[in-house]
Amino acid sequence: MGFMFFVGSLQKGHYKFQFTQFAWTHMALYLIVVQAHFVMNNIFEGMIWFFLPVSLVITNDIFAYICGMLFGRTQLIKLSPKKTVEGFIGGWIFTIFFGVLLTNLLMRYKYFICPVNDLGANVFTGLECDINPVFIKHTYRLPFIPPTWSHLPVTISVEPMQFHILVMATFASLIAPFGGFFASGLKRTFKVKDFGDSIPGHGGMTDRMDCQFIMGFFAFMYYQSFIAVYKASVGSVIETAITGLTPEQQMEVVKGLSKHLVNQGVINPKSCIMVYTASFAFFEAIWEAGITHCFVNLGSDHPSIIEAMVKGQNEKKGQFPKIITCPNEMVALSMADGYARLTSKPQCVIVHVDVGTQGLGAAIHNASCGRAPVLIFAGLSPYTIEGEMRGSRTEYIHWIQDVPDQKQIVNQYCRYSGEIKTGKNVKQIVNRALSFAMSDPKGPVYLLGAREVMEEDLEPYHLDQSFWHPVEPTALNPSAVETIAHALVNAQEPLVITGYSGRNHACVSTLVHLADTVKGLRVLDTGGSDMCFPADHRGWLGLRYAVDEAIRTADVILVLDCDVPWINTQCHPKEGAKIFHVDVDPLKQQMPVFYLKALRRYRADSETALKQLTEYTESESSGLKDKVSTKAFEERWQKLGEQHEAKLETIKSLAVAGDDGSYATSFLINRVRKACPQDTIWCIEAVTNTAFVADQLQATIPGSWINCGGGGLGWSGGGALGVKLASDSESGGPGKGKFVCQIVGDGTYLFSVPGSVYWIAQRYKIPILTIVLNNKGWNAPRKSLLLVHPDGAGSKVSNEEHNISFAPTPDYSGIAKAASGGECWAAHASTAEDLERLLKEAVEAVKAGRTAVLDAHLDGPQGKYGGGKAALVG
Repeated sequence: MGFMFFVGSLQKGHYKFQFTQFAWTHMALYLIVVQAHFVMNNIFEGMIWFFLPVSLVITNDIFAYICGMLFGRTQLIKLSPKKTVEGFIGGWIFTIFFGVLLTNLLMRYKYFICPVNDLGANVFTGLECDINPVFIKHTYRLPFIPPTWSHLPVTISVEPMQFHILVMATFASLIAPFGGFFASGLKRTFKVKDFGDSIPGHGGMTDRMDCQFIMGFFAFMYYQSFIAVYKASVGSVIETAITGLTPEQQMEVVKGLSKHLVNQGVINPKSCIMVYTASFAFFEAIWEAGITHCFVNLGSDHPSIIEAMVKGQNEKKGQFPKIITCPNEMVALSMADGYARLTSKPQCVIVHVDVGTQGLGAAIHNASCGRAPVLIFAGLSPYTIEGEMRGSRTEYIHWIQDVPDQKQIVNQYCRYSGEIKTGKNVKQIVNRALSFAMSDPKGPVYLLGAREVMEEDLEPYHLDQSFWHPVEPTALNPSAVETIAHALVNAQEPLVITGYSGRNHACVSTLVHLADTVKGLRVLDTGGSDMCFPADHRGWLGLRYAVDEAIRTADVILVLDCDVPWINTQCHPKEGAKIFHVDVDPLKQQMPVFYLKALRRYRADSETALKQLTEYTESESSGLKDKVSTKAFEERWQKLGEQHEAKLETIKSLAVAGDDGSYATSFLINRVRKACPQDTIWCIEAVTNTAFVADQLQATIPGSWINCGGGGLGWSGGGALGVKLASDSESGGPGKGKFVCQIVGDGTYLFSVPGSVYWIAQRYKIPILTIVLNNKGWNAPRKSLLLVHPDGAGSKVSNEEHNISFAPTPDYSGIAKAASGGECWAAHASTAEDLERLLKEAVEAVKAGRTAVLDAHLDGPQGKYGGGKAALVG
C-alpha cells in the first residue's frame, strides 16, 4: 500500500528529490530497524548475546585507537586516514583477550546465559533454564603431542564458548570496523562531517553504532547457526506437521513415522501403531457393500479385529457396522440369518478359529437351506512362532487350535469359501464372497484369515461398488412362457406348489395376480419357510408338508421355488400329470439325491417368471385372454370361494378350549393372533405343530411369516432377534419396527440356547414375545417312528420310554428371566382362562420395550413346571 501511495504522489519537477528521500528512508530502515530487530532477538536468547558483542566492538574501538596512537605508522585505508594497520592488529589482539575474560565472567551467572521467557524477570528475580552445552566444560584431546612428551598434558577442559568467542572477537576486530569505513565513505560522498543534520544524534560516539549493527546481525546469525539448541514440544511438532492436512493425510503422517521408527529399531514391529490394517479395510469393505451389523463371538485370533472395531467406532461416526456381541455362535448366525431373511440384505458373523466355526453348528445348515445371504469370517491360528511378524503366536491355545484345513468344516454348506492371504486385496475378496452370497441361489459364504495377515498395514484404498453386483435374475425363455401358460389355462385342476418364493416379498403379489388371472388356480405351500401366498385369497390351500389331496388330483403342477413339493412314499401326483419346475436352484446342487418327473425345468427368478406368465396370458396374441374370461372359469372361481370359506370354518372350529380348561395348539395360536398387532411378524419353529400354527395365523402380509430355512432346530431364538433388529433398523431405529412374536416348540426352545438369546435381547434392547409350545418333549421322533413302524414295539410305549419326554419340564420362561438378569417378563399358562389374561400382559410388556416369554402348557399342566396353575415367575 505504501508503495502505491508513493507512486501516486510523484510530481513532475520533483522526481529526483522524491526518489532520493525514498532511497534514504529505505536505507535507514534497513540499517537501523532491521539490524535492531536482530539485536533485540539476541537479548531474548540471553543477555550475554547482547553484552558480549557490544563490549567487543567498544573494546576493539578503544584499543585500536590506543595502539594506533602508540604504534601506528602505516595507514590502513584512505577512507579513514587516521586508521593504521598497527592499531587494527593491536585492537584485534586486545579484543580477543578481553572477550575471553568477559566470557569467563558472564557465563558464571544464569541471569546472563538463560533465555528470557518471562519479561518480568530481572537481576533480583533471576532466571532458571537448562544450560546451553556451550557453557559447560568439555574435555578435548590435544593433537600432535608426541607420546614421548609425557610431561605435557594431552587433554584440556574448557567451555566450548571460549572457542566461539575467538570467532566473535575476530569478527568484531576485522569485519565490523568496515561498517565505520562504509559510513566514512558515505559522509565523504555527500561532503558532510557527520549525519547530525540528516540523522539526529549521529556523530561522535554514536558513529560506533555502524559497527554495532553489523556485529549484532553477525551475532544473531552465528548464534542461530552454531550455538542455539532447538527444543520443540511433541504438541508443537504435531501441530506443525498436520496443520492443513486432511484426516487421510494425517493418518499417512502417523503411519510413515511408525514405519520410520520400526526401521530405526526404536520400536518393535509388534508394538507398532496400527493406522490402517487389513482388519480395518475388512470392516470398510463390508460397510461399503451394505452390511450394517456384525454378530461377533471373539477370541485370541481377533486382536486386530478388536482394534479395528474400536478405531471404526471412534472415527467413522456411524459409518461403521454395529457390533452385536453373541455369547453363542449359533445364536449369532441365526440373528444374521433372520436379519437377512427379512431384508434380503447380507449381514456378517465373526467367529473364533476352528472351534467357533464348529460352534455355528446347525445354524450354517439353516442358512444354507434357507438361502440366507450371510458373510462368515473366522480367524486362523497364527502361522509364525518366534515373533517374526505382528500377530505371531503368543498363547498356548494357538497350537491347539491350528488345524489342517479349517474351511472344510463348513465348506459344503457355503456358496463360496476362501482365505484372505494378504491385506492388499482384502476388499476384493470380501466383495467376491458377497457376490456369491447375493447371487441365486443365495446363501452363506465363509472367509478366514490368519492373525498376521489381518494385522498387515496397508495404504488406504476404496473399491468402486458400482462394479460389484450379484448376478442379475434370469427369466423364462419365450417358448417356456408359452408352454407353461397354455398348460395352466387348459388344465382342469391347475396347482402351484411353492416353498420359498415369498423370500422375495414382491413375488407374493405377482403370484396373486396369476391366480386372479387363471381362475381356479390353487396354491399350496409345502416349505413353510416364508409367507408365499396370502390366506385371504380363495386359492390358498395353506401349509402342508408335502402331503395334500390337491397334489394327488392336480393335472398340471407348477413347482415354484420349492425343495420338497411332495414325499413320494406318502403322496405324489397322479399318472399323466404335467409338471413344470421353475426354480432359482432347479438341480438342488446341495442335495445328493433329488429329482422330479418334470416335463421341463427352468433356472429362473420366480417373480420375473410369474410376471411373464401373467402378461402372456393377458395378451391378445396368446389366445388365452378370452378363454380365462369364459363362464367355466367364473364357475371355478365361485367354487374356489366356497371351498375357501369351508376351510376357514374348519380351522375356526378347532380353536376351542377343553371343558377342563385345557387347550391345544389351535386355540392357543388363535388367541395369540388376536392379542398381537395385525402386522406382527411371526417367527415360527413349531415343528410338528407348524401346520396348526399356520392355519390359525393365516398370514396375509409379505414377510410376516418366517420359519427356519432348514432342519437345524434352534433357529428361532436368534432368528426372531435378527428379524426384530432388522425391522427396527429399516423403520428408523429401536422401537420403530413391527411387533415380533416367536412361536417355538419346547425342545426347539432348548436348542436355541435361550441363555444367550435373552441376554442379547436385554443387552441390546430387542423386545420380542416368545410363546413356548410346551407338550413335554419331542413329538417329531415319535411321528418318524410311526411312519416306518406303525405297529412296531415302539408304537405301544410312552414318550418316556422313547427317551423323548421332558417331564417334569424345565422352567422355560424362568430360564429367559435368569438370562436377562431378572428383566424379562415371564409366566406359565396352564388354563384357557389364565392364557387370555397373561397374553394381554405379555403383549403390553413387549410394546413397552420388555421381552416376554410365555410357557404355554398344551393339553393341561400335568408334568409341566408350574404345578398346574398359571404361576407368574416375574
